[in-house]
Amino acid sequence: MTSEQAANRQTGSPNMPEATHEAKEARPQMDLSKANQSKEREPKASELKASESKAGGLDINIEYSATEHSATGHSAAAHRLQPDVTSQQWSSPSELPLYFLSVNYYSAALLSDLMHTLESNQGVVIVNNSPSDRSVHGLAQQTYAGGQVTVLDAPGNDGFGAGCNLGLQWIYARSPNALVWLINPDTCLMPNAVNAIRQCFQQQVHDQNIAILGTPVLDAGGSVWFSAGQFNRWTGSVSSSTKIKSVKSKAATRGRPTSTQWVSGCSIVFNLGELGHCPQFDNTYFLYYEDCDLCERYRQKGYIVAIAPVPLVVHAVSSITSRYPSSKYVHATFSKLTFLRRHATPLALGLNLIYLLAQSIILRFIKPAVARGRWIGIQHFLRGSRTHPAAASNYRSE
Repeated sequence: MTSEQAANRQTGSPNMPEATHEAKEARPQMDLSKANQSKEREPKASELKASESKAGGLDINIEYSATEHSATGHSAAAHRLQPDVTSQQWSSPSELPLYFLSVNYYSAALLSDLMHTLESNQGVVIVNNSPSDRSVHGLAQQTYAGGQVTVLDAPGNDGFGAGCNLGLQWIYARSPNALVWLINPDTCLMPNAVNAIRQCFQQQVHDQNIAILGTPVLDAGGSVWFSAGQFNRWTGSVSSSTKIKSVKSKAATRGRPTSTQWVSGCSIVFNLGELGHCPQFDNTYFLYYEDCDLCERYRQKGYIVAIAPVPLVVHAVSSITSRYPSSKYVHATFSKLTFLRRHATPLALGLNLIYLLAQSIILRFIKPAVARGRWIGIQHFLRGSRTHPAAASNYRSE
């Protein structure tokens, strides 16, 4: 791996990939043929309101602030919805409804490509985090692999996690036992991915059902971009493996999901029935580490976070975030330090803060955009802010 590649994978300290949503300026062609080779339980929803509010999540019982585009083609404010399938009993994960969820930020062309790789589903929800981008509404009401597309306009761009929260609430209100596959716009599903996901949920890990499942992800060249996520609270290292045993062997297709510490929000599946409530990302994170934070919170409460045994998704790495290099590092730095403040030791936080500060100084004349982003992110964190930098500044675009 070159130093430039390493820089694209790191968040500011050794072995810490800035992995979750980074990308290239132009989307490469994805060689799918090559890709194919290559308990203390948490309380239920009624008991979770206080903790979810503290975490920055949105209460499922609030009125939606998104705008839903209806089948008639007219826009109307979505009202409070009651689940319409709460009495439905599902005998196995193979029968559970499955929804796809994606967040748009000026990515309509990428989403269109993704839609054509989807497999059997009950609905596709796109949360539009760029309300001025009307092109994404061209996908509304179209049907892909059995699922109709619904586009929800967020009131503004409050970050990746906030957009996901709107979509998760919308789906949960209609199908609280569903599987929800959160997937990046700049991805493509590999053949038989949905069947593989359902097989994973039919299996147990440590004698427990899986609540959150991630998938190994390949880059456009067929190399493993993300596998199992690791977090060391003593050093502050947040990393992901790029190795999968026997990826190309036939035996791998008979593998089992395994527990892991975190999975990438690029491709993550929520088992709403097992969770028993609507999962929510912490809105403090505008971009980066919201997936690590969510997984860590659920792991601490006794839920199983697992990774599928083989890659199921191909990702055009950073086809979106690299458009805004300084903003990328502002959010990566702030989010990394916020995550460590909440989940790591004070020593780990201090060491990483020193490392990032040194990097912002050293890179000042070599990579000024990176240095500036690091410095702004550190400043915002040191102010003790509980809101992400974009909430107080114009770092959404450059």
